[in-house]
Amino acid sequence: MAFSAIVFFRRYAMKSMRQSLGPERLTATLEARITAEKKALKDRLKDFGLTGRELMKLSDNQIGDRLHAALEAVGTDEGENIRGNTALVAARQTLGLLKQGLLIAAESNSDYVSTIINQPVVPPSKT
Repeated sequence: MAFSAIVFFRRYAMKSMRQSLGPERLTATLEARITAEKKALKDRLKDFGLTGRELMKLSDNQIGDRLHAALEAVGTDEGENIRGNTALVAARQTLGLLKQGLLIAAESNSDYVSTIINQPVVPPSKT
């Protein structure tokens, strides 16, 4: 019901705009709205780390947030058999350790994540 009222209002507003504004002014108004929508879309894409065609580098906080989100996505439910439970427990432990190790390394301003055994050295890409 509310959605149809919004659609009706928008249609009524556009009809009254067409009648009250000349074609040039209506075109300018619509172009301004489109430009504003494009800017809003670009701002939303930046939240996901995308700027145009290149990927932004993630900060330690953003990586920690993603690890936390992954840990929440795994949840606390149990699997219906031992294989599923084993995988869920391992995922929880791994994600928790990675999150803690990243936090410890960030607080000590170190590139060494202490919770990873035989940690490989992976420099950031040059892109």
